[in-house]
Order: sequence, then C-alpha cells, then structure tokens
Amino acid sequence: MNNLGLKLITIIFLCLCSPLSIAACPDNSDKTGLSISYFLSVPDPWTDQASNLQEAVNCLIADARYTELDLEGRQISISDSIIFPNTEISLSPKKIVNGRINLTTSFASPQQFKYAFSFGSVNQQINNFEFRNVSIRAQGIGNGILLPKYYVNFVIDNVTVDKPKTFGIRSNFDGQGKGHELRILNSKIVGGKFTDPINNRATCISLSNPDAKFQNNVLAYCKIGIELSNGAQLIQGNHIYSGYGADANNPSLTEHGTCIELNELNPLKPESITITGNYLDQCRTKLNFVKNLNISNNYFLVRASNAANFNFIEISDADYSSLVLTSNIVEDNHVETPNKTNFIKILSSASAINQSQVTFDNNIFDEVINVVSTNTVRRYPSSNQYHAYFDQEFPFGCKVRNHTVLSITPKNLEANTTWDIGHVETSKNIVRIDVGGGHHGAEYFEVSAYCEYD
Repeated sequence: MNNLGLKLITIIFLCLCSPLSIAACPDNSDKTGLSISYFLSVPDPWTDQASNLQEAVNCLIADARYTELDLEGRQISISDSIIFPNTEISLSPKKIVNGRINLTTSFASPQQFKYAFSFGSVNQQINNFEFRNVSIRAQGIGNGILLPKYYVNFVIDNVTVDKPKTFGIRSNFDGQGKGHELRILNSKIVGGKFTDPINNRATCISLSNPDAKFQNNVLAYCKIGIELSNGAQLIQGNHIYSGYGADANNPSLTEHGTCIELNELNPLKPESITITGNYLDQCRTKLNFVKNLNISNNYFLVRASNAANFNFIEISDADYSSLVLTSNIVEDNHVETPNKTNFIKILSSASAINQSQVTFDNNIFDEVINVVSTNTVRRYPSSNQYHAYFDQEFPFGCKVRNHTVLSITPKNLEANTTWDIGHVETSKNIVRIDVGGGHHGAEYFEVSAYCEYD
C-alpha cells in the first residue's frame, strides 16, 4: 500500500478511536453546546490547531447531548482536513457555527483532494446538519466542504470559502443521488482572482444529488459557478460573476467562465430545474442536458470589450425538450461591432430547433444580436429569385431583417457581365433576393446576415 493509503487509514483510525471517547468531551450535562475554547491548547490563531478542532468535532458528533459547536468567532488554523467520524446523525440536529478556518501553507497533500471539512469517510445517514457563519480561508491550498454521501436536510448558511484549490462545495460522488434537501444560502465563494486563467480557477459548487436550493449567494471568479448533474433544483437570487481571464492553454486568448452548467452523469439527469431571479454576470450558461428547464426573470450581462462571439446560453443536448425562456433581461453594454454576442447558441451537437418544445416570450434585449451566418444560395427554379434559409443557423426568437443582411456576393461571375440586385426581402428567417436585368451572370450568391431579437 502506498504512503497516501496508509496516511488516510491512519487519519480515519485516529478519528474513530481515541478522539471519540466520551470521557474526552466536557461534562456539560446542563448544556447542549460545545465551545471551541475548551479544546484549544493555545489561543494563537496562527498555531496549527487541527487536532484540537478534530477532537471538538468528534465530541459534537459522538455525544448525543451536544447539538452545537461554537467556534466563538475565533480564527483557527489547520494543517489537515477535519474528518467527520462514521457516525449516523438521525434525530437531534447538529451544527458548527461562528468561526474562521485558516488553511496553513503546510496543509496536507494532495491538496486538490483535501477539504477543510470532509464527510468523505461517512457511510451513515446524516440528517439535519448545519454550517452557519463559518469562513474558510483556503487561499488555493485546499478546498471547502465535501458533503456526505447520504444526507437529508443539510444547510450551509452564511458561509464563505475564499479561493479553494479545486472546489468550494462538492458532492461526494460515491453517493450519487443519495442526498436530499441541500440548501446553500447567503454564502460567498470566490473561485480565484480576476487575473487567474479561467482553467486555473475553482468550481464553486458541484452537486450530483437532487432536491437542492441555491439562494442569495455570491459566486465570484469561478471556472464554473454551479455545476449540476441531478434534478429538482432551484437556483434563485444569486449573483454569479466571472469576468474574463486568459486561456490557460493559449495566454494570447481570453475566455469567460461558466455561470451554470448542466451535465448528464449517467444515470443521473439534471431535469426539472428552475433558474430565476439571478444576476448572471459575464459568464456563460452551458446546457448539456435540457428537460423541464425554466429560465426566467434573470439579468444576463456581458460588458468586456473582448467578448466577441460570446454566448450567454449554449445548448448542446441532442434531444432537448420543455425549455422555458421568459422575462429575462439580456444586455451587452460594451458593443463595438454589430455581430458580437449570442443570447442562445445551438451547438452542432444539438438537434435542430423544435419550436413546439420551447416557450420564448417577454425577454428584453439591449444590443444583443446573434453573430453573422453565411448561407450559399442558388437560383430558385424557373425564376431569377434566390432564397437563403437561415432557420437552422439562428435560434428561436431571433429574426433576420432587411437591415441585418450584411452582404450579398455573387460567385463564379461570367466574364464581362454585370449583375444587379432588384429587391431584397426577409420573411421569418428566409432572405429572398430578386435579381434583375435578365441574365444575372452569377452561378450562385453568398448571403451574410445576423439576426435581432424583438
């Protein structure tokens, strides 16, 4: 067995044995709360207190008398993960409140897989557990919270995770779909710095369990703000902010992060999801799975001058259905060219647009137009009329108009011939071109256009 395996077994063994002795816990028979000061060896906030905090957590979990561990507003430095013992929490709620956790520079390796608080070794049901008013200063050294495999009613309220290594809050993927009723509320996760390449930032929240609510949070500078692979989720009232950063693989390019990403993780499917009332700020929403998805009353914004060909929403699901897009405000407030931002981009991996499966209504657009598409068109039979069909190039709710036809270029002109455009008209997303003067002298035309939203 390698050293990592031995170390992990040692940590779990210590956690499950001597620290769980009820005799080591304070005899506060008349109280339900524990105070961290009872366990600290020294009051210095910069001295490693991982073993002391571990003992306090073990007492909280193992002793039925205690329902709360109060960190008393202290800063507590730790050099290793706090591993929750493999003990069921079934009746009385338990919570950790009011403190700041500082990960030291000697935090145990491998840092990308280590969390300040980890339920990774718990194979029991965790009911009614809470973190409230807790700040985790990760500083790129480790991660925030690894959730239990099995839980019901798990609350993270007013929690800050500052610059995690890989994840702010993450599911334990050994228990896919086994946790229910997670609430992440009023919290802040900062996934990196504005100057960090997007790929070097952390994913703020990654969840593979259903029945979660993400409300009134700030998720800043994330590679991905919220990543979901299961259903029945509510994303409401959050400010998810990315900005843009260098592409880690090509520093000369810039890239935007992702606000929300839905992924199918077989057999899990992120269906029946509501995204409403959010401020989605300079980041994309990637829909790799779409079924019973409601996106409404959000404010989408991009303002960076280098946001060329930016897609607010990208759909790549080959079999998407039941998509509602209503009452959103979409704004590009740094427009320099008329063909810069897409509200919706149907990627090549997606199926053709099925209007019957989409509700698109009451959205407001400010300087948002879909990028230029070019269509090669040949002469309509028995006439000098040419048709350019843009139905598949542009998504629902976006229309080609006469003034959005940028160019009509004849190809394979015969020698010493002239051509002239008699009339150009658009109907839906079809551009009709009437060529006058009898012999038009061109084998075909290329029509370039962009579309606008009502």
